[in-house]
Amino acid sequence: MAIKRALCLSGGGSKGAYQIGAIQALLESGRTWTSVHGISVGALNATWIAMHRPEEQAAAFPGLKSIWDNVHSSRDIYKPWAPFYLNYIASMWKGSLNSGAPLRGIVSKFWDINRLRYSGVKMTVGCCSLTTSRYHSVDQTDDNFMEYVLASSHLPVIFEPLLIDGQLWVDGGIRHQIPILDALKEDPDEIDVIVTQPITNYEELKTPNSSIRSAIGVSLKGASIFSDQVYFEDCMDVLRLIKGEGKKHHVRVNFYVPKELPNKDSMNFDGETIQKVMMTGYLETREKIAADNEEQLARTAIPDSDE
Repeated sequence: MAIKRALCLSGGGSKGAYQIGAIQALLESGRTWTSVHGISVGALNATWIAMHRPEEQAAAFPGLKSIWDNVHSSRDIYKPWAPFYLNYIASMWKGSLNSGAPLRGIVSKFWDINRLRYSGVKMTVGCCSLTTSRYHSVDQTDDNFMEYVLASSHLPVIFEPLLIDGQLWVDGGIRHQIPILDALKEDPDEIDVIVTQPITNYEELKTPNSSIRSAIGVSLKGASIFSDQVYFEDCMDVLRLIKGEGKKHHVRVNFYVPKELPNKDSMNFDGETIQKVMMTGYLETREKIAADNEEQLARTAIPDSDE
């Protein structure tokens, strides 16, 4: 029987480039996925993978990488509503500092809901409703699925909320950063989890006072603190699953975590930096795959104590 393997991708903005390098390394090692689950930028990357049958995923991957290769600056992903200080005035009525129209244009051009629905790969995306404050997981059978994918990638304050079925929706990462529970619901044999930043004690991080004097600066810093805490707690959930509950669920969890990234700002889509982040994801994941293979060989070489 073919192995049931799930791919679980966290949020992280431009740091999602790390997932591209990691996915490339995993595909080169022969891995494919029967279900895919993503939040925020992870929802965008996951949707591309889920558009293709497991046997097609390796061949289709260069298309996703090409999209990332053609991102050269933040203007390719979002743009201010108005020039200079006028943008702060415009944001008072728009609900965000920027428009996500450039990103929506990319998704409209390259992502295909019909391929997604007929690939045979289960896909879920996580969003948060500002209207009800609830986290919601949606699969590709939903009539508005692509709108939810976009909403999941719309970080509050940076991007505008999207109106879907009478509710305002934003990035699911404000509730959950890693959709591990959605992956477990598919009863997989194995789960590959790829996150986009190191697991850090955020209480020790300091920010210069000069960068948080304005109302916008304070709002963004507050949102960052909250997001970092959600990320840390979700990472702890994955580690607990690996150490104990994974045995209960009879599932192996492979956790791919960056050691250190050249990109500290998740909203910086500088093309050169994105290339460095992708390469970091590729090299670190290849290193982990090799280490895991060596560990597996060592285990099989140990004779059974009962013999």
